[in-house]
Amino acid sequence: FATGHNSGGFNDQLTITDANGNTSQVAPTYKPERLYSIEVGSKNEWFDKKLRVNAAAFVYIYRDQIFQIIQQTGPQTDPMQPAPSSAVRVNAGKSHILGLEFDGAYQLPHGFVISASGTLLDGRIDEGAIFDNRVAYGPTNGPNDKVNVAGKTLPRAPRITVNYALAQNIRVPFGWFDWIVSAQTRSQYFMTVFNGEGLDAQGNVNPNLSDVVPRYTRVDAGAGYTRPDGKWRLGVSGSNLTNVAYMTTFINTPGLNLRYFNPPRQVGVRLSLYW
Repeated sequence: FATGHNSGGFNDQLTITDANGNTSQVAPTYKPERLYSIEVGSKNEWFDKKLRVNAAAFVYIYRDQIFQIIQQTGPQTDPMQPAPSSAVRVNAGKSHILGLEFDGAYQLPHGFVISASGTLLDGRIDEGAIFDNRVAYGPTNGPNDKVNVAGKTLPRAPRITVNYALAQNIRVPFGWFDWIVSAQTRSQYFMTVFNGEGLDAQGNVNPNLSDVVPRYTRVDAGAGYTRPDGKWRLGVSGSNLTNVAYMTTFINTPGLNLRYFNPPRQVGVRLSLYW
């Protein structure tokens, strides 16, 4: 059992301009985020340490969880540019994460090693409301403009994540060769607490507001040769060999739809010298 916290504080001072042109200075505050965690697990080795299997179950309980939103700080004066805005931290409410995780590896004959790990998560908001800054983020938004997010899945929390790999070390008189092929599969998850296709100001579904990251599988591989004295190594590697694309960062406001994606397929060669 452990506890933790994310410190509270105040946001940068904002100059808020309302629809009538009146300005005011505010520095919104937020309370500390508290975390209570419980974990129980087992670490095991069998068959003369050739087989390793570890497993754990855990629960995280958050109170006054902190999220970051984008807040408009003034009216839009240029139709070609979004309105001025600032990142603001807010307390969204209560949430929990229930999880199971495992990892294991088995040493096979001829230098082969097979390994796998995985996580099963249920991360949800139990209670809370937050502005949907994808639809409206004006300085005059009031409490009634908040969206109830109770029951929504926490951001970046796929229900299933599985990693698996096959590797081999080959000893030869003049050094050793090694190679590995690994992959990761993630189930669908969301980038925000709003989960899914967003609704515009008229209540219509707008795909530009979607925060969905579909299920994907990423494959990486590498191989290399190392001298017996370990003084130099030549390796080749390839990442994202299937060239899958998935969103890694998402900034979305009524005037901005900015999405960053993972790097594409990359292949490289590396020579390492040691002395």
